[in-house]
Amino acid sequence: MGALTDYMETRPVASGIVPRFDRQFLMLESTALSYMVSASQRDDDFLVKIVDTLAKMKYPHDIRGGFEIAEKYARKVANAIESIQESIVKLDNIAHAPSTIELSSNMVVNFVLGSSGKPAAMVYKFKNDIKSYVVSIRGSSDCKVHLGRLTNEIASELGGSGGGHERACGAVIPKDRLEEFIKALDTRIG
Repeated sequence: MGALTDYMETRPVASGIVPRFDRQFLMLESTALSYMVSASQRDDDFLVKIVDTLAKMKYPHDIRGGFEIAEKYARKVANAIESIQESIVKLDNIAHAPSTIELSSNMVVNFVLGSSGKPAAMVYKFKNDIKSYVVSIRGSSDCKVHLGRLTNEIASELGGSGGGHERACGAVIPKDRLEEFIKALDTRIG
């Protein structure tokens, strides 16, 4: 389920498991589980309940109250999608937006990517305690560069840090260098 929600179902282990099940069933179960976990980040008891249920080799739909939590979270996501739409900036190769809503940056950046039609997307949030922006980046199948490596290179050049996977990565960028980071990323993705 994690492989599906992290877009890694074609990797060696997952690619051997996914075909053994109905894909729609797996997508429903994995998305519901992901929403349950995301909605319950401050509810340790429910998170333990999730682990206990799965450890008994049961499905996410067997988690008592889980689908109701996932449904409420889906409504929250739908409302957030509407609110962020206006703040998306589209450049040549990347779309970006500030992360101003109470959803995970991963979810927000995936929405920006999907709605932009660009090869890559990023969201960023300023963290005052470190005087830097925390950035989340995703790439579509049209993105022809390894985003993790590229992000590491650019962030390091600008006094920050970053890295990750081919199509999913993150960075920490000093406060006064965000615009440089965005322009460099846009240019070097192209």
